[in-house]
Amino acid sequence: TTTACLCMTSSRATFRRVSTPSAARALPPRRQTRAHRRRSIAQAELRYNHAKPLAFVWTIAFSSTANRLAVGSWEFNAYVYENPLVKSDGAAADGSENAPRAIITSPIARFRQGDRVYGVSLDAEGDRLFVGGRDKTVRMYTVLPPRMLWKRECTDTVTCVALASDGTLCAYGGHMAAVTICMGSTGSPLHKLVAGSTVRTMHILAGSHKLLVGGDLCLLSVYDMDTASEVICLPFRETI
Repeated sequence: TTTACLCMTSSRATFRRVSTPSAARALPPRRQTRAHRRRSIAQAELRYNHAKPLAFVWTIAFSSTANRLAVGSWEFNAYVYENPLVKSDGAAADGSENAPRAIITSPIARFRQGDRVYGVSLDAEGDRLFVGGRDKTVRMYTVLPPRMLWKRECTDTVTCVALASDGTLCAYGGHMAAVTICMGSTGSPLHKLVAGSTVRTMHILAGSHKLLVGGDLCLLSVYDMDTASEVICLPFRETI
């Protein structure tokens, strides 16, 4: 199995390909050592200039096709990068341990916000960007040319956002203890779902209108965005 993770600092973000060797998968879990279970390989690195001392990368989102990557940071900006996992010589980063990592320094677009960016989301092709954060707003943009389509004022800090693959629906949540589902084209609200506490994370399944929501209530809920009905709710021991 192979997954991807992101290591974040104040001036760069490193993508690592995390894989489980096939030989280890054949062993019972009790006989697998830590080295067996995970092998982490640096695959790409983003570097950007920042003027503020606390410029942490706080949130990231790939488009469904992985051709574009959105990055939100504490220095009030959201960035979009083109082909983040392709090396500068044009060869795709294959994840081998000796392969040089891709170094990406220039975003194709930058979007200035009013405060720290806590949530970013892209549509399937990476043509539209949905952003929310500490300035208590959510905004929808076209990536190229960089242009704001609409802006919606919120009652409290927005901690997470999600945009459907087809761009028709979007959702946001945060300290207002609710999830709001909106039209992707205009920002007009369609449904409001009471969460009961702070919403920490959300994701729309690719190619669908199924919204996953987690937060301080230690519950993972799945909603149908078209009908605002809860499909399933799973309890967890900790905050999601």
